[in-house]
Amino acid sequence: MVWGVPGGGGLNRLRDRSFVVLGTPEGLSHDNTRAVLHGRNGVTWVSTAGGGVDRIEAGHITRWTRKHGLPTDEISSLHEDRSGALWIGTYTAGVVRLDQGRLESFGLAQGLPNVEVRVLFEDRSGTLWAGTQSGLARFNGRSFVAVREPGAPREGVAAILEDRQGTLWFGTTGDGLVRYRSGNFTTLTKADGLVSNWVMALYEDADATLWVGTNGEGMNRLKDDRLVAFRPADGLWDGMSLSILEDENGDLWMTCNRGFYKVARAELNAFAQGQITKLQSTGYGPGDALRGTTFAGGLQPASAKDAQGHLWLPSANGLVIVDPQRLPRTGKPPAVRLENAVVDGVSTPAEDHGIVLPPGSVPLSIRYTAMTLQNADRVRFRYQMDGMMHGWVDAGQSREASFPALPHGKYLFRVAASVDGKVWSEAEKALPITVRPYFYQTAWFTALVVLASLAGVVALYRLRTHHLRARHLQMESLVAQRTEELRLANEHLSRLSYVDALTGLANRRRFDEALEAEWRRASRAQTPLAVIIADIDGFKLYNDMLGHPEGDRCLAAVAAVFLQAVGRAGDLAARYGGEEFVVLVPGAGSEAALTLAEALRKACQALAITHPASPVLPVITLSLGVASCLPTDDKRPQDLVARADGALYRAKQEGRNRVCAAS
Repeated sequence: MVWGVPGGGGLNRLRDRSFVVLGTPEGLSHDNTRAVLHGRNGVTWVSTAGGGVDRIEAGHITRWTRKHGLPTDEISSLHEDRSGALWIGTYTAGVVRLDQGRLESFGLAQGLPNVEVRVLFEDRSGTLWAGTQSGLARFNGRSFVAVREPGAPREGVAAILEDRQGTLWFGTTGDGLVRYRSGNFTTLTKADGLVSNWVMALYEDADATLWVGTNGEGMNRLKDDRLVAFRPADGLWDGMSLSILEDENGDLWMTCNRGFYKVARAELNAFAQGQITKLQSTGYGPGDALRGTTFAGGLQPASAKDAQGHLWLPSANGLVIVDPQRLPRTGKPPAVRLENAVVDGVSTPAEDHGIVLPPGSVPLSIRYTAMTLQNADRVRFRYQMDGMMHGWVDAGQSREASFPALPHGKYLFRVAASVDGKVWSEAEKALPITVRPYFYQTAWFTALVVLASLAGVVALYRLRTHHLRARHLQMESLVAQRTEELRLANEHLSRLSYVDALTGLANRRRFDEALEAEWRRASRAQTPLAVIIADIDGFKLYNDMLGHPEGDRCLAAVAAVFLQAVGRAGDLAARYGGEEFVVLVPGAGSEAALTLAEALRKACQALAITHPASPVLPVITLSLGVASCLPTDDKRPQDLVARADGALYRAKQEGRNRVCAAS
């Protein structure tokens, strides 16, 4: 590949490697690339968010910007029609047609329902469609006409595809997948089997199978009117599919906000037919020399394949060009290193000679990692605890194994790593673990009891003084036993300090510690984290009118709603203070967190607890604020809580008994 770099002294050849990145250093007008189109005569067009449109031909890059007549440099979508004219969709100024050097603009006055145009598409009949943030429009040769037929999309349109049968498909930002056949619009949503109503990408393969990408929940296969879902829990490297391409090997490539990944189409079909239960996907992200991992989406074309089979993937940090044939194959699996063990909340080194745990039900977590800088984003782990379990446990990309309690005895913890999930490191890392028994579980104590019994029998035949001495020894043993039991009881009381006595929920201290821990875990795994803060509307009036005993019963009833609704492993419901409650939801984006918050609000209202002084309804109601984010180094967990609290304040200001999301 040869590229012209302005000011670089002519043509420069990039190093021959599996993928390259084109950005401003290589001559593009802007690093934030949004769409890419391979046009006629070997010309490639690239839209940017801030630098207009770049034209690449024979390795040379030229630009079309506001200086050349474009109404804006904020460009979204591209399309070349059958006459060779280039149609340019913008974020703020509608559509521009570039035909033989002449520019013509189309905006609201020319029939567009919205000036933010995400998709331009020409069907086989020659009709040009425009997908905007306020629905569809058709071009009639002179101007656009908004599509207002029953069932047509009225919100954002992110993708358009015409299948082999002539059916048009429209991916929308919230309204699901819309089908246009024989002049009628019909819609498929989550109720029909879609993993999400936010459809960001569409692709039809050689078998006439339609593949549907979403904004974070996974992807779908539509074949013979049957939808099949694929999610990260099934083995997808990421739940987001901002664009979908197929390479010459039959692999599907998807882009997302932490890189790009591939899955064999044959493997997806095998999963859909129930022949396998787990997918193997390969991702490329922060550890693969990319300049950034946020790729374009919600517009078209958000990726393209050239005649040589190279994949062109626009991102916020340049245009990534991938050669699938030259991507490195999986090599030797990496070695594993044990980082530390956490015993009852206290960290201790995980050394080769092992660790010794005190007696009793003590929680244990073992943290490990792979000793590699390559493919670090794709390393998978499995572990086994000899002496407790049979067979390996697939830990996925988790770097921590937890055990609530181990009975006394000797164990051997083993962990291995793999890049492809097939070839595992031969020398697993092992950690011997010894859990000490209580004294009454030891062999010496059993022997002592036997000896004491024999001594009692002998004492019957000896003088009373001997009998009293034996009794004295037994009392000492009993005192030691009771002392140990008292110590264990005190430890149990210490653990109860994490529970709110009135409601049975976790208290503020437990929530703060869990927030810090989940924030670190989400930051490492690059998964979202959500917080929901709820407040009982008019609770002070309720307390003042009916008294504190009734107020306590009300708090306990609302707490029971939280305990019942927040049942997923890892979620935590806590009493935040007074009549405020808080929920920590690891792995949840804004949509999932808002759904949970709405369920809590409805469940509380359904309690039908009479509130004679409520400013909203005659029953107890909740106001809730929701905030979600992807933890990064420049954010703090307290900021997430503050955003949720701000959303709660807005819910109060807007009339109570509602859910508001943080902006």
